[in-house]
Amino acid sequence: MAGVERLGGNQTTKFTSATKSPVVAALLGLIPGLGAVYNGLVVMALVQFAVTVGLWQLDDIFDASLFWWAGTAAYVYSIYTAYQTALRLNTGEDLSGEENKLKNILQEKTKVWGSALIVLGGLSILHWILPHSFVSHLWTLILIGVGIYFVALFRRAPKAKITQELPQNFQPETPPVIAFDPIARDYSQAETRRFDVR
Repeated sequence: MAGVERLGGNQTTKFTSATKSPVVAALLGLIPGLGAVYNGLVVMALVQFAVTVGLWQLDDIFDASLFWWAGTAAYVYSIYTAYQTALRLNTGEDLSGEENKLKNILQEKTKVWGSALIVLGGLSILHWILPHSFVSHLWTLILIGVGIYFVALFRRAPKAKITQELPQNFQPETPPVIAFDPIARDYSQAETRRFDVR
């Protein structure tokens, strides 16, 4: 993910005016992300592939059907998105803003996404090497690790400063009008009042 910024260089993503076939986009979408590549959305393709395959891999590691259903939902959604994107491109809609926005989100969270993919790869290797029961019990350690991360994140967050609240019946005092004698040449003789003396 660290190389996401190099996908389009420093330029914005360019879309050709060629007509896209929604059916071809949907058929290519049967391979996660390939429909988005056909439509010219390379960053979207990477995200769709990583999310779909990552969720299915988690299902394989932990044998939890929740991940299979989530991965299947992401897979179906990517096919639907490929179809709809082709229709939008055929109407002349410019999708470069959406692609660049997604790229910026990935750039801001590069460490998070990269770490998640590394952890997923590490768990996959453990799944090959170690018995299934050991890997499936890693849930406990992962939950503890996530909890420690959130606690550390909360402790590092800047605390809002608490200021003393004013009473509800507080009425600000208007300062008295200072009277100066416009005719007097020496203004030191004009009437003045101090605000701090009552």
